[in-house]
Amino acid sequence: MNSRETSDRRRGSRQPVIGLSKVATSCLRAVGLFVVGLTALFATTSLRADDDLSLLLDFAPWGLHAGAHLAAEKGWFKEQGLNVTVRDGRGSINTIQLVGAGEADVGMAQLGPMATAREQGGVALKSIAGWVRKGDLAAVVDKNAGIHTIADLKGKKLALFAASPFLPFLDTFLAAGGLTRDDVNLLYVEPSAMLTTYTSGQADGVLTAGPFGQALAERVRPASLVLAESAGISYPSYGYFATEEVIAKKGDVLRRFLATQVRAFEYIYDGHVDEAVAAIISQRSDLKLDPEVLKNQIELYRPFFTTPNTEGKPFGWQAEADWENTIKSMVAAGVLSKDYKPSDFYTNALLGE
Repeated sequence: MNSRETSDRRRGSRQPVIGLSKVATSCLRAVGLFVVGLTALFATTSLRADDDLSLLLDFAPWGLHAGAHLAAEKGWFKEQGLNVTVRDGRGSINTIQLVGAGEADVGMAQLGPMATAREQGGVALKSIAGWVRKGDLAAVVDKNAGIHTIADLKGKKLALFAASPFLPFLDTFLAAGGLTRDDVNLLYVEPSAMLTTYTSGQADGVLTAGPFGQALAERVRPASLVLAESAGISYPSYGYFATEEVIAKKGDVLRRFLATQVRAFEYIYDGHVDEAVAAIISQRSDLKLDPEVLKNQIELYRPFFTTPNTEGKPFGWQAEADWENTIKSMVAAGVLSKDYKPSDFYTNALLGE
């Protein structure tokens, strides 16, 4: 064998080894890239932040804030992949204004004033869940004073504040008892002074959100309610609402949020009121909250969570017929034009129904 053949054979014997080495290196490199990519994928998934949502409540902590605080306390927001910021408010009107201005994604407030704000402020607000579906406007009166009907309010001193949602309906309310404003003595006070005006005996009654005021008042002065509903006034109370822009942009986030809230209120009214009270106190531990008042507020609102038109439906679900009656009442009171239909003010689309 000459030197050339020897050299060629040597080159030939090495060529397969060189080819295999390149394939192996390429495979290892591909596997490495796959593992790195897979690791990055899992890392991204596990480290992805929960979806943010801001909730602005109507007031300082009280009973119906239990849905939000219980969900936070029990970790239900986290289960739904949500990071929910819950802030206390300074009254329904203020909360409505701030949500309309984009300062929070969702608000909790009385839904009647929300409807008024949509017309007066031109902001496309819409209710996404109505918790207190039966109207709660009422005269909170002394339980032992023999006041059972609107007619019994004749000659009585009634406290209210100048921007009260009750005020537009006052004439209709009194007329149902054969009265006018001349037949009662109206005491206009600051919102913070309404209940103390009543409990101190300076007024015979206070015009407010009935169960809310009743629970606060009756430890000092046992109270009962004369409901505006008895005068044919339909006015939805507390619920969650958002702008149509937020509803469109955060529909999936809102669905998951509302799922926690329906779960919370079902849980609360299924025998867990005390746990709900404990959650409010735990979430707002810096405040001196009265557990008895909180519990009474939750219990007193129980019958207001349904109307004949919402029987058998999940908490939060709103009936078109109820909103039709609301529009009629608000048009008659001069706080809403005739140009609206129920779907302008509410949607059930985010409740899974």
